[in-house]
Amino acid sequence: MPFGKAEHEVYYIDTVKFRTDANIVSLNNQRIQENFNNIIYEYYRKRFSKKVLDSRLFIYPGQTYSRQNTFDTDRNPQALSIFREQLEIINRYSDNTLADDLLRTIGGQHAVQAALSSIGVEVEGYQQADGSGLSRSNRAKPSTFITLLKAMHETDNSRIFYNSLPISGVNGTLEHRFKGTPVQGQVHAKTGTLNGVRALSGYVETPNYGTVAFSIMVNQPGQSGSVLLQAIDEMVLNIARVEPCR
Repeated sequence: MPFGKAEHEVYYIDTVKFRTDANIVSLNNQRIQENFNNIIYEYYRKRFSKKVLDSRLFIYPGQTYSRQNTFDTDRNPQALSIFREQLEIINRYSDNTLADDLLRTIGGQHAVQAALSSIGVEVEGYQQADGSGLSRSNRAKPSTFITLLKAMHETDNSRIFYNSLPISGVNGTLEHRFKGTPVQGQVHAKTGTLNGVRALSGYVETPNYGTVAFSIMVNQPGQSGSVLLQAIDEMVLNIARVEPCR
């Protein structure tokens, strides 16, 4: 997977052959939309598109559990500890595989939608295709992330979420960003990276306004990744510099 050279990339999943053509997948000679399994398509297409393997790779669908199998932190205090550890790995180091596993464990997209609606995040503000964010079928507005960040900051377990985020110039995906700047150690934020896309959403501690939530997304900019990151970081620095109006 893929096999040999062909006009289109050819893959096998569970012995079923399909080929890719732009964002369309041909499965058993029937053209269908790519969203039949976004995470498998996106991840393995990128990882194996330039390699030729000698044998088929068998991929089995993951299981989405019911709401009865979610983390019950009230009855089982250890569940909270397990959840905290997983969340730190997912957010701090962008572990995409674990993120998708966690989505299935907590009950899938319907469970996420119910939880987000309960804290005021409107369904119209986002479209979720997976748990990792690798699929380009995911959609979200910066304002939606701001609503989420504000709500998370006000929850009883806000520190669990806050502490799971990468810290500027200290650890995770922000370890090498903002070093030697006034906001080193003052930004807790999640990165987002796809080809042509860079994003950063989270919190910055400011001298004049305390904790400020922000969400910056750049989509299909036609610039290199380094240029985008520099621009995003400068925006965050400017947020931290804002002074009260006199």
